[in-house]
Amino acid sequence: MAEAGRVVGQPFCCHTHEIMLARMVRSWRVSEISHLECFRAVGLIHEYGRHSHPAWAIGVIDEGIGGIGYRGSSERTGPGELIAINPDEVHTGYAVQRDGVSYRMLYIGHELVKDSVPAAVGTPAFPEVRIQDPILGLRLRRLCRSLELPLPCLIIESHLLTILGALFMRHTRMDAGHQTGRESRHVALIQEYLRANLRRNVRLNELANLTGLSKAHVIRSFHRLVGMPPYEWLLQLRIEEARNCLQKGVPIAELATELGFADQSHFHRRFKLITDMTPAVYAEGHYRSRQGNRPPR
Repeated sequence: MAEAGRVVGQPFCCHTHEIMLARMVRSWRVSEISHLECFRAVGLIHEYGRHSHPAWAIGVIDEGIGGIGYRGSSERTGPGELIAINPDEVHTGYAVQRDGVSYRMLYIGHELVKDSVPAAVGTPAFPEVRIQDPILGLRLRRLCRSLELPLPCLIIESHLLTILGALFMRHTRMDAGHQTGRESRHVALIQEYLRANLRRNVRLNELANLTGLSKAHVIRSFHRLVGMPPYEWLLQLRIEEARNCLQKGVPIAELATELGFADQSHFHRRFKLITDMTPAVYAEGHYRSRQGNRPPR
């Protein structure tokens, strides 16, 4: 598969940065490190629809200005600034400038966070999406660059856990738990039901019968607590499952019907809206990961 673009790497300091060339997006895993997915975008101009991640999304801006719709407001982040999004927090993303934004993201699973901050009590939560910590931003950027190189696993893991530990200790608070109350219990029931039936054509009256609420109340309550309506959240579950399948090498042609999309076109549109990659580009990056190769720089 031909690459979408190639970036010439340069050492980073306060006065140098990468030259933005052809647009590129890529996702991959480091085979030796579990609960970690890497993402890199160069010259991104895509506008992401509302979505969330089951993992922490931690990133740093290389070049340009990025915008994030988050908790009802819009934040802008620039070069060297950190981005930190908690699991299941609904957000959007876009480039503020016409020539796009370049950035790197790490999607950090819960087990990796536990390894990074083993003494933490409760669940760490970032109160703000935008973090100004120039030294830590520089360290994270260097870490992201190292994840593209064939370095010894011990070096990469040591740097990863050290930097994540510093980030979570400095910039999170401990969240004792989610909202309580009858409404949140209803939403939790709906989410559990949708996870168990993500391949089915679930009807709204099933969710109403499950909770004892009216159909309208189901939609309002779910949207208020989750940030999107139930059907949109179900589509996101299906895209997350598609990503897991593509990482394992499941053929793209099998996924649209198997995961309940109307057709291949619907699947491709929704996948690209959330990831800014076609399923084929995403699968290619993870094919390289399974071969033990880092993405070309």
